[in-house]
Amino acid sequence: MQVSLLELAGPHQLDMAPEKWTTVVRVWTRLALEVGVSRSYPNELRQSLCERMLAGERVGDIAVTSGICEGTLFRWRAQAKIEANLRDGAKSCEAAELAKAHKRIRELEDELQLTKDACALFDRELTLSPKGNTRS
Repeated sequence: MQVSLLELAGPHQLDMAPEKWTTVVRVWTRLALEVGVSRSYPNELRQSLCERMLAGERVGDIAVTSGICEGTLFRWRAQAKIEANLRDGAKSCEAAELAKAHKRIRELEDELQLTKDACALFDRELTLSPKGNTRS
């Protein structure tokens, strides 16, 4: 189950500046860990923190002030560098298209396997006489 921070915090939190979300993020993180749900942060918060990291602010400092774990921030920073053409890799829009294409390929491969299995089944049935072997 995935729950958005804004769903948990409520629409009144939308007007809050990203820098002031620290308390909400900490409470939400603690609750998410207790309940065992995936965390999803607002894009505005992610963009704001990525801008700070690209400007040179240390990930550890941002982790302490925001309440978001360093691993998440390092992943965000790596993707932000790709988006800013500072590093090679697939941009977010390309990654989404690629994931969609991989899903479609899996679906088509499953469909092909099902068709092959059905053909094999029908081929075996055609070799048998429908009346059985009654002649000697």
